[in-house]
Amino acid sequence: PSSGLDPTMQDRFISFILKEKNRGKTILLSSHIFSEVDSCCDRIAIIKDGRIVSRFHADDLRHKSLKQYHILYPDREKKEEAEKALKDKGYRIENSSLTPLRFSVFSEDRDINKLLTDIPRGFTDFSEKKETLEDYFMTFYKEDKSFGGIR
Repeated sequence: PSSGLDPTMQDRFISFILKEKNRGKTILLSSHIFSEVDSCCDRIAIIKDGRIVSRFHADDLRHKSLKQYHILYPDREKKEEAEKALKDKGYRIENSSLTPLRFSVFSEDRDINKLLTDIPRGFTDFSEKKETLEDYFMTFYKEDKSFGGIR
Protein backbone atom coordinates (compact mmCIF):
# COMPACT_ATOMS: atom_id res chain seq x y z
CA PRO A 1 0.00 0.00 0.00
CA SER A 2 2.90 2.42 0.44
CA SER A 3 4.88 1.57 -2.69
CA GLY A 4 3.87 4.80 -4.44
CA LEU A 5 4.54 7.03 -1.46
CA ASP A 6 7.67 9.07 -0.83
CA PRO A 7 9.78 8.04 2.22
CA THR A 8 8.21 10.65 4.50
CA MET A 9 4.69 9.52 3.69
CA GLN A 10 5.73 5.85 3.99
CA ASP A 11 6.90 6.57 7.55
CA ARG A 12 3.62 8.33 8.32
CA PHE A 13 1.68 5.40 6.89
CA ILE A 14 3.59 2.88 9.03
CA SER A 15 3.14 5.09 12.11
CA PHE A 16 -0.60 5.23 11.44
CA ILE A 17 -0.80 1.43 11.07
CA LEU A 18 1.13 0.90 14.32
CA LYS A 19 -1.04 3.43 16.15
CA GLU A 20 -4.22 1.67 15.02
CA LYS A 21 -2.73 -1.72 15.90
CA ASN A 22 -1.94 -0.44 19.42
CA ARG A 23 -5.58 0.62 19.72
CA GLY A 24 -6.56 -3.03 19.20
CA LYS A 25 -7.45 -2.88 15.52
CA THR A 26 -6.86 -5.86 13.24
CA ILE A 27 -5.26 -4.80 9.98
CA LEU A 28 -4.81 -6.95 6.90
CA LEU A 29 -1.77 -5.76 4.97
CA SER A 30 -0.81 -7.12 1.56
CA SER A 31 2.65 -6.05 0.50
CA HIS A 32 5.92 -7.14 -1.10
CA ILE A 33 7.81 -4.46 0.82
CA PHE A 34 9.24 -6.86 3.35
CA SER A 35 10.61 -4.23 5.71
CA GLU A 36 7.10 -2.79 5.96
CA VAL A 37 5.58 -6.19 6.72
CA ASP A 38 8.33 -7.01 9.21
CA SER A 39 7.93 -3.70 11.05
CA CYS A 40 4.16 -3.81 11.56
CA CYS A 41 2.86 -7.36 11.35
CA ASP A 42 2.53 -9.88 14.17
CA ARG A 43 1.32 -12.73 11.99
CA ILE A 44 2.40 -13.36 8.41
CA ALA A 45 1.05 -15.55 5.63
CA ILE A 46 2.84 -16.25 2.37
CA ILE A 47 0.67 -16.82 -0.68
CA LYS A 48 1.85 -18.66 -3.79
CA ASP A 49 -0.35 -19.59 -6.73
CA GLY A 50 -3.43 -18.39 -4.86
CA ARG A 51 -2.81 -20.62 -1.81
CA ILE A 52 -1.42 -19.88 1.62
CA VAL A 53 1.81 -21.88 1.69
CA SER A 54 3.08 -20.72 5.08
CA ARG A 55 1.67 -18.85 8.03
CA PHE A 56 3.56 -17.98 11.17
CA HIS A 57 4.15 -15.41 13.88
CA ALA A 58 6.77 -12.85 12.88
CA ASP A 59 8.84 -13.64 15.98
CA ASP A 60 9.10 -17.29 14.87
CA LEU A 61 11.25 -16.23 11.92
CA ARG A 62 13.35 -13.85 14.00
CA HIS A 63 14.02 -16.51 16.62
CA LYS A 64 13.96 -19.74 14.61
CA SER A 65 16.12 -22.54 15.92
CA LEU A 66 17.84 -23.65 12.69
CA LYS A 67 20.72 -21.26 12.01
CA GLN A 68 22.98 -20.83 8.99
CA TYR A 69 26.64 -19.99 9.46
CA HIS A 70 29.17 -18.92 6.81
CA ILE A 71 32.71 -20.25 7.12
CA LEU A 72 35.64 -19.03 5.02
CA TYR A 73 38.91 -20.89 4.56
CA PRO A 74 42.11 -19.49 3.04
CA ASP A 75 42.47 -22.17 0.35
CA ARG A 76 40.41 -24.77 -1.51
CA GLU A 77 42.10 -27.79 0.12
CA LYS A 78 41.35 -26.66 3.69
CA LYS A 79 37.80 -25.73 2.70
CA GLU A 80 37.14 -29.14 1.14
CA GLU A 81 38.63 -30.94 4.16
CA ALA A 82 36.43 -28.91 6.50
CA GLU A 83 33.30 -29.58 4.43
CA LYS A 84 33.97 -33.31 4.44
CA ALA A 85 34.66 -33.37 8.18
CA LEU A 86 31.42 -31.53 8.95
CA LYS A 87 29.37 -33.66 6.52
CA ASP A 88 30.79 -36.79 8.17
CA LYS A 89 29.49 -35.45 11.50
CA GLY A 90 26.00 -35.03 10.04
CA TYR A 91 25.91 -31.31 9.28
CA ARG A 92 24.11 -29.96 6.22
CA ILE A 93 26.51 -28.02 3.99
CA GLU A 94 25.85 -25.60 1.11
CA ASN A 95 28.52 -24.05 -1.08
CA SER A 96 28.63 -20.32 -1.70
CA SER A 97 27.93 -19.14 -5.22
CA LEU A 98 29.78 -15.88 -4.54
CA THR A 99 33.02 -17.02 -2.92
CA PRO A 100 34.48 -20.45 -3.78
CA LEU A 101 36.33 -20.64 -0.45
CA ARG A 102 33.18 -20.01 1.63
CA PHE A 103 30.48 -22.49 2.53
CA SER A 104 27.46 -22.58 4.81
CA VAL A 105 26.75 -25.03 7.59
CA PHE A 106 23.39 -25.41 9.30
CA SER A 107 22.98 -26.11 12.99
CA GLU A 108 20.29 -25.93 15.62
CA ASP A 109 20.80 -22.92 17.87
CA ARG A 110 21.05 -25.16 20.93
CA ASP A 111 23.99 -27.02 19.28
CA ILE A 112 26.21 -23.99 18.56
CA ASN A 113 28.86 -25.02 21.10
CA LYS A 114 29.14 -28.46 19.50
CA LEU A 115 29.42 -26.88 16.05
CA LEU A 116 32.17 -24.56 17.24
CA THR A 117 34.19 -27.53 18.50
CA ASP A 118 33.46 -29.57 15.34
CA ILE A 119 34.64 -26.92 12.86
CA PRO A 120 38.17 -27.78 11.71
CA ARG A 121 40.75 -25.13 12.54
CA GLY A 122 42.22 -22.78 9.99
CA PHE A 123 39.14 -20.81 8.96
CA THR A 124 39.56 -17.08 8.45
CA ASP A 125 35.96 -15.96 8.95
CA PHE A 126 32.88 -17.28 10.73
CA SER A 127 29.53 -15.47 10.79
CA GLU A 128 25.84 -16.15 11.21
CA LYS A 129 23.57 -15.39 8.27
CA LYS A 130 20.40 -13.82 9.60
CA GLU A 131 17.43 -14.97 7.56
CA THR A 132 15.16 -12.13 6.58
CA LEU A 133 11.49 -12.28 5.71
CA GLU A 134 12.46 -11.75 2.08
CA ASP A 135 14.90 -14.70 2.21
CA TYR A 136 12.17 -16.93 3.62
CA PHE A 137 9.61 -15.70 1.08
CA MET A 138 11.99 -16.31 -1.83
CA THR A 139 12.57 -19.95 -0.86
CA PHE A 140 9.03 -20.65 -2.04
CA TYR A 141 9.87 -19.25 -5.46
CA LYS A 142 13.45 -20.56 -5.88
CA GLU A 143 12.71 -24.20 -5.16
CA ASP A 144 9.82 -26.59 -4.94
CA LYS A 145 9.47 -26.04 -1.20
CA SER A 146 7.08 -28.12 0.82
CA PHE A 147 4.42 -26.08 2.54
CA GLY A 148 4.71 -25.49 6.27
CA GLY A 149 5.88 -23.12 8.92
CA ILE A 150 9.08 -21.91 10.48
CA ARG A 151 11.29 -24.51 12.09
